[in-house]
Amino acid sequence: MKSGTLSAVACALSAALIGGAAGAQPSPILIQPAIYGEVITLYGETLALTDPSAPCTADEAGLVQDCDGSLLESLQAAGLTQVTLMKPEGKPMAGYHVTGDVFDVRLEPGSEPEIRVRRDNRAGLLVPRNCFTLPNEPRKYSVDTEGTFTVAREYQTVICDGGMSARGIPGHSGRSLPATMPRLGETPHYGGQPAWPAESLPEVSGDSYFLAAADAACPKEHQLKDGLCFSRAVAFMDANPNVKEVLVLGHKRYAGGASANDMDQFRLKRKKKGYDVDKRMFDRELSELPPDCGTLSSGFRIAANADGDRMVTPWTIGICSPPLAPIATSIYELYSDENLTVTPYQGCPQEFRLLSGYSCFSQVAGYMQQNGIRKIQVIVLDNNYAPGSRLDFRGREVDFAHVFAAPDFSGFSGDRLTMFQKNMQAPGQCEELRDAPAGSEGVLIESSQTARFFGWYACPD
Repeated sequence: MKSGTLSAVACALSAALIGGAAGAQPSPILIQPAIYGEVITLYGETLALTDPSAPCTADEAGLVQDCDGSLLESLQAAGLTQVTLMKPEGKPMAGYHVTGDVFDVRLEPGSEPEIRVRRDNRAGLLVPRNCFTLPNEPRKYSVDTEGTFTVAREYQTVICDGGMSARGIPGHSGRSLPATMPRLGETPHYGGQPAWPAESLPEVSGDSYFLAAADAACPKEHQLKDGLCFSRAVAFMDANPNVKEVLVLGHKRYAGGASANDMDQFRLKRKKKGYDVDKRMFDRELSELPPDCGTLSSGFRIAANADGDRMVTPWTIGICSPPLAPIATSIYELYSDENLTVTPYQGCPQEFRLLSGYSCFSQVAGYMQQNGIRKIQVIVLDNNYAPGSRLDFRGREVDFAHVFAAPDFSGFSGDRLTMFQKNMQAPGQCEELRDAPAGSEGVLIESSQTARFFGWYACPD
């Protein structure tokens, strides 16, 4: 190795790294300022408040036989055919908030009112998809009057067409949607915009499946998996020769009863003689919630069908609600510290061609020797680029490598890297922009021997 040549190269490279313009890190560049939303009031249903002492008791089907008959007569006399009631918890006071059970009522002339409890706590208010909910601003009901009726006005404060500040919720714009409060029996309209699912706690049930359970009286040939008995499912397939397989639910810890928290999924299928069972490694979704809803709780009900077969029915209680407002962020282009670059050079001595191709590591080797560095990461370029060039990571212009020096710097080796530690100088609250467009991250060429990483970051105010 020609140490004199390396020392001269190293001095030049060190000067490039620590001198003048190379030492000055570029300031962040604002790409897009934060977009803050408008805080508005959404109006939902107007509910007639019953006498707090009214019975309003629902049967198993959710139907109510008696719920403040005098109020219902007055509502029908006012010409209403569909209305929503709330039985308040305690005495309602004008201007205050109220909570209680909610009932949907159909009032047909000449017929008894049809009253059904709203068990899923579903909102009448719909949040448009360009709007989001705010912290500590839940859906509320405010006590008011409408004619001779005491009512509850459903409303919620939301933010639309942008995010909220990290420092808190901006002031209310004074605007509402709809522009006026809906009256009793009216459905609120939001300009035909698509909406998030109504806030609710829906319960959905799936299909029913044969139960496989431990049974001491089960024929041995039907104990096909985990000591569980598949007799009922086998009998069904015997009676239906065109059925190739059935899904069966069971669990070795199920000890009887009308409900269970856990069930394994088994696939009972035919073979040349008899049947075989596979346990599914990845459970299939058996009860489907509405889109944009999460799971609050789930389980299984076990009951006999008309043929006396014990069947398992999966159920899920979901939680549906519009999403919380995002924090509004400005997008900045940020930069890393400087990094050494390696470029092609056909006249490169063989001992400095550490990787395949013409990439020449002689300058990096000299810098390492001059500064006593045994290991360093470098950016490997496919060409010699002019200062100011921007190379997109999505292209093939950029590669990365580790360079290692022998203990006495008598030799060097290199390993290609799939990832590179960029060491971006990003403030603590900034995060790399997700789903960033092309050209938003890559390498900025500083000189013939150095470059910086650049990337777009989302930063709250």
